Order: sequence, then C-alpha cells, then structure tokens
Amino acid sequence: MPVIVALVSGPRHYNQLKRDVRGISHKMLSQTLQKLEKQRFLTRTVYPTLPPRVEYALTALAQSLLPTLDSFIDWAQTHEEELARREDEADQEV
Repeated sequence: MPVIVALVSGPRHYNQLKRDVRGISHKMLSQTLQKLEKQRFLTRTVYPTLPPRVEYALTALAQSLLPTLDSFIDWAQTHEEELARREDEADQEV
C-alpha cells in the first residue's frame, strides 16, 4: 500500500519511490513494483534515453481503489491510539 500511496500524486521514478517509501529495501521495492505491475495496479514505462529512464504510474484500476484507501487511512488515524494499545497488550502476552 505505501507504494500506491506514493504514486497518488503522479508518476515516479524508482529512486523517487525509494525515497518516498521510507525504510523499504531495494529488494522489497523491486518485488512490490513487479507484483503491482503484474496485477495491473501500475504501469512501467521505459524511456529510450541513456541511461534508460523508467517511470511508474497508477492505472485506472488502482485509481479506482483510492477512495477506499482514503477511508481506511481515516479509520486507522481515528483508531491509532487504540490499535497501538492493543498491539502493546498483545506483545506483553507473548
């Protein structure tokens, strides 16, 4: 989901995504981009420049998911303290 959120404002190059999605490893970002492309959530455009330039963008399918993501983010922010408390309680039980 963080990669989709990073692409909401428009197409991004790989290094821009790497900066925008904090803490993601090169391997995880590459795997995520490949999976999202395979699932048709994003497009990958290679420009014939030297060095080659690659740009990622959300498809119409992914954009149709954005209102649902906005609702989920609003819900998570509303319940952030409760979710953190429950996570702490669960950690203490282990």
